[in-house]
Amino acid sequence: MSEDVLFCVHIAGMDDVIPVHSMGEAIKVAAYLNAEYAELHQRMTAEGKKYLPYCFSAPAIWPHSAEDHAKWLEELKDRAKEQACPHWMCT
Repeated sequence: MSEDVLFCVHIAGMDDVIPVHSMGEAIKVAAYLNAEYAELHQRMTAEGKKYLPYCFSAPAIWPHSAEDHAKWLEELKDRAKEQACPHWMCT
C-alpha cells in the first residue's frame, strides 16, 4: 500500500471512526474493541438484558483529510492522558 494511505478503525453500530497510526495498529485496536464488545454482550446477557447493543470494529482507510487524521490522533493522545483509557490510545 502507498505510504500516504491513512488508517482508522471503523466501528459499525455506532458508525464512528478512530484514527490510528498504521494498518497493523488498526488490526490490533479492532481486535481489542471486538473483545470488549463480546465481554459486554456476555455480561449483559447474564444480567438478563433484552436489548443488547451491536457493535463491530474493523480496520479501514481513513475517510477524511490528512489534517483531520493528525488532529484526531493528537486529541486521542490528550484524552488518554487525562483519563484511564486503553493503552492503544496513548501511542
